[in-house]
Amino acid sequence: MLSGTLTNTATVAPPSGATDPVPGNNASTDTDTLRFCGDGVISGGEECDDGNTTGGDGCSSSCTVEPGFQCSGEPSVCHSICATAFVGGGGMTLGGAAGFTVLVQQSPLCEGVVIGSPATRLVGDVGVCDGVDAVIEKATIDGDVVVDDGAGTVIVKSDVKFLNGHGVVTQDIETACNDKDTAATAADGLPCDITIGTINASQTINPSPGADGVTTVCVDSINLVKKVLGLNGPGPYVFRIAGGVVVNGSRLVLGNGLEPNQVLWYAKKIGVEVDLLKDTTVWSGTWLIPDGSFVMDHGVENGSILAGCTAKLSGGAILTCP
Repeated sequence: MLSGTLTNTATVAPPSGATDPVPGNNASTDTDTLRFCGDGVISGGEECDDGNTTGGDGCSSSCTVEPGFQCSGEPSVCHSICATAFVGGGGMTLGGAAGFTVLVQQSPLCEGVVIGSPATRLVGDVGVCDGVDAVIEKATIDGDVVVDDGAGTVIVKSDVKFLNGHGVVTQDIETACNDKDTAATAADGLPCDITIGTINASQTINPSPGADGVTTVCVDSINLVKKVLGLNGPGPYVFRIAGGVVVNGSRLVLGNGLEPNQVLWYAKKIGVEVDLLKDTTVWSGTWLIPDGSFVMDHGVENGSILAGCTAKLSGGAILTCP
């Protein structure tokens, strides 16, 4: 009679398109969980995995990030990148926050997101972060209202007109919300290349980049009433603003090939309110306000708003992120 131990050396190959997280451990008793594109878990050489293999939603059928999108998390949540959002520079980037026209985080001192008036128009997604309350009414939005799964009371009234099949969706956007604060920390670390007291008169600023390639303009405050501010390329520019901001009936003119996505306005003061007022105001660039509010009554802003308190748009304000 024969005796001893039988060892099974048969191998089991993973199915086509799947990867084995423990290569070489493929005995018939292998209990590894095989991973594949579309299972919602990023593995192997995947850049994203949103739980499906449908292209056109930001994560392609082969689990790569599609051009013009940012993806994060597992399953991946993908958003189109705002074309006018700051492209970054000097080691700073907006990360997932670049996917939103308006992104607001929680603060107990502020109102959250308030959007309302028949002529107010937004192009791009509105992100409502964890704990934030929002009231959105009357406006026309060519984008989604993306509500974090931990957001507060969010009211989107029936008189809001969504274009091109957009609407209200609930997703985990915590990473994008936190990326806003990461960008602010990086902006704080940029050395000043140009120092200005208060910008309160019409003038033109020319680039003077440091070794990081960014022209960082350190400003005490901005108070422009019926003025014209010119910015010449090449960029990028970061304006680090210590105090208040009022732009009333004024225009920003970009020259020498400078684009809106090469300009960042960083208002760093705790509790600051950035005011863009009057229908003659035309401005560009990304507003980064980690501990304050953005209020826009009339006017046009060609860029995005990342606020840590309130974003209030009314009076026919137009905010574009084409």
